[in-house]
Amino acid sequence: MYIYLLGQATTDSMFSMRRPEPLTSEEELLWRSLMQLLIRIPRVTEEDFGHDSNLGTSQYLVLMHLSEASGHPLRMSDLASKAGLSPSRVTRVVDDLARAGLVVRSRSTSDGRGNLASLTAAGMTRRQSAHVPHLLRVRTRFLHGLPAADVAVAARVLSQMLDNLKESTGESGGADSIPGRT
Repeated sequence: MYIYLLGQATTDSMFSMRRPEPLTSEEELLWRSLMQLLIRIPRVTEEDFGHDSNLGTSQYLVLMHLSEASGHPLRMSDLASKAGLSPSRVTRVVDDLARAGLVVRSRSTSDGRGNLASLTAAGMTRRQSAHVPHLLRVRTRFLHGLPAADVAVAARVLSQMLDNLKESTGESGGADSIPGRT
């Protein structure tokens, strides 16, 4: 028997119908804080990127991942996975960036079936100019006052939570989509 949870079919063994344990006070604080961050981060980062570099968050993510790729091209499907965007969303973002001369779309020469997005010199310059204000915002808004040991713990915890979410929804793109993860 299958039940549907958030649009994904899962087996009863994964999500049994028994009543779950209540959250501990620490789990409740973590969950509520995470939910508040999930609501606030997109709004704040969108405003920050718009103000600092006239880019949207998704556009910055695409430029960032392309700038990190060897030679600066990525298959569109890989780019979508790395950026956490749907294939149709990454297509729209890449098309917008291509119109601005920051990215070029082309057919894969290796198999002729896939599409590639490649960073242009103008795209690299734009990404680099957006990077410093972005780092300043991350440090000021999120990392200020956190000891290095707490940052390390938070990184592992949130990474594991992301892996759990991907596993429970059947998504791929685990540790390889986040630098420093193996």
